[in-house]
Amino acid sequence: MFVLRKALQDIQLKDILVPKGMHIQIPIPILHQNTNLLRHDAHQFKPERSEDGILGACKLAKTFIPFGLGTRICVGQYMAMIER
Repeated sequence: MFVLRKALQDIQLKDILVPKGMHIQIPIPILHQNTNLLRHDAHQFKPERSEDGILGACKLAKTFIPFGLGTRICVGQYMAMIER
């Protein structure tokens, strides 16, 4: 799964220039491993980080999408949340 975004201005990402108006796809696993968006232990498997809900697991709720979105959302999401 990807998050789709449109550049609102020219953006330099390391050695890549993303011009204004270009559509980009960001793989969700990349977001889930970013310690600037999630917690310092983003690279470790810790299911207990979700005990306090999504906000307990990350710094910015929009960047944590462990079960997917929309019509392709994980069918086991609700079971996983009540089993914790």
